[in-house]
Amino acid sequence: MSTQTPPTLEELARKALLRNQAFTISVLEDIPIMFIPELFKDAFIGRFTSIVKAMVAAWPFPYLPVGSLIKTFNLRIFEDLLDELDVLPTEDMPPKRGKLQELDFRNVRHAFWTGAISLGRHHSAVTVSEKRLKVKTDLYFKYELDEDEIDFLEWVQQFKDSILLCCVYLKIVSLSLDD
Repeated sequence: MSTQTPPTLEELARKALLRNQAFTISVLEDIPIMFIPELFKDAFIGRFTSIVKAMVAAWPFPYLPVGSLIKTFNLRIFEDLLDELDVLPTEDMPPKRGKLQELDFRNVRHAFWTGAISLGRHHSAVTVSEKRLKVKTDLYFKYELDEDEIDFLEWVQQFKDSILLCCVYLKIVSLSLDD
C-alpha cells in the first residue's frame, strides 16, 4: 500500500491562482517574489496564456529561461510570449519589481526553476542597455525555413533596435549541390 504525500500549501495556492485567472492577473504585483518562478512554470506548462502574458509583462527578475520549458511547447503560448515582449521595449514605465533584460530560449537546465532565487548567478555578465532585451537561442536552419522560424526571424527583424539576438549554437543545413 502506497501513500501519497499531500500537496503543500504553496502547491495548493498556485493551483487556486491558476483556476482564478482574472484574480491572479490583478494581484501579480502583490505575490511574494519567491513564488513567481514556480507560478510561471505552472502557468506555462498548463497553457494558461493570459497569466503567462501578464507574468512576462510584470516579470520581477532580469532573466527568464523559457527554453527549459519547451518540452511543453505550444505555438500559441510562444506567440503570446513574443507579442507581450513587443510591448516591453517601448513601455514608458518600468515594472515595479524589476525589468526583464534577458530571455533565454535555449533548451538547457536551469537552477532557476528548482527554486534558486539569487538570479545574479544565472544572469549573464554581459550588460545590455536598458532599451534592449537580450534574447538567447539556439538556431537550426534547413534549406527552407518553416513557419515558426520565419515568424521568429521576422519578429527579431521588426524589433532589431530593441532586441539583441544572441545565438549560442547555430547550425545551417543546405542541400548538397552534388545530388
